Amino acid sequence: MSTYGYVEEYFLEGDATTYRPIDGESRVDGRWTAEPSGSLPFRTRMVVRCPSTRRRSTALSSSRGTTSPRAPTGTPSARPR
Repeated sequence: MSTYGYVEEYFLEGDATTYRPIDGESRVDGRWTAEPSGSLPFRTRMVVRCPSTRRRSTALSSSRGTTSPRAPTGTPSARPR
């Protein structure tokens, strides 16, 4: 994709908080009271296909991210195939 001026892959990393149940046991339904117990480093990959330069992006992009176009009133919205 870089040949065509697109950036595809980003790496995110940081420290994630780990938690432990306060009462010492977990429940089958996944609901329990927990407290922070430490942190661990993480690294993950995010794949996004977007132009590497802002000028190549469409009007649907903004500085806060992409936005979905709204269909005019009375027109059904587009659905992905």
